[in-house]
Amino acid sequence: MPRAQAVAPPREGYAAESAAGLLERLASRHAVPGGGAGAALAVASGAALAAMAARLAGARIPDSGLLVQRLDALRRHALGQIDADAEAVTAMLAGGPAARARICDTPLALAESGAEIAETAARLVREGNPRLAGDAHAALLLAEAGVRVARALLEDTLAARPADPRRARVGRLADRARVAVSAAQGSRGSG
Repeated sequence: MPRAQAVAPPREGYAAESAAGLLERLASRHAVPGGGAGAALAVASGAALAAMAARLAGARIPDSGLLVQRLDALRRHALGQIDADAEAVTAMLAGGPAARARICDTPLALAESGAEIAETAARLVREGNPRLAGDAHAALLLAEAGVRVARALLEDTLAARPADPRRARVGRLADRARVAVSAAQGSRGSG
C-alpha cells in the first residue's frame, strides 16, 4: 500500500487555484489536499449560493444585506480552511507531535460555518425569492454535506479518544445542519 505523502502547495495556496486545478489535486496520488479541502469546497459553495439567494431576496428578507455580509465572510473563511487543513495534514504526515491537535481545527471550523450556512439557507428556502428556492436548497445541501464530511474527518481523527468533547460538539453541529435540511424540505413539500 503506498504511503500517504504531501507535495509542496502552489505558491498562492490551494484555495487560489481554479476549481478544475483543485479537483485535479484532490484526485492525485498525494494526501494533500484531501477530505478537508473537499469539505471546505462544499461549505464555501453553500455559502456562495446562499449569498446569491440573499442578494436577490429583495424585500422578502429585510436583513438580507446582513445575511450577505455574513455569508461572504463564511465563504472566505471556508476557503481559507483549504490551506489550513493542508498545512495541518502536511505537519501530521511529517510527524510533528503538535500536529495531531491541529488536525481537528479545520473540520471543527468547517462544521461550525456549515451549520450556520445551512440554517441561513433553510431560511432563504422558506422566505426568500421563490425563483431561487432551488439555489437556496442547493446551498443548504452543500453546507450540510460539508458538515457531514467534517464530522467524519474529526471522528476518524479522534477514533482513539471517544470522550473527546470535540466529538460531541461536531455532533451537535451536524444535528443543527440536519434539522435545517428537514425544516426546509418540510416547507418545500407544503408549498
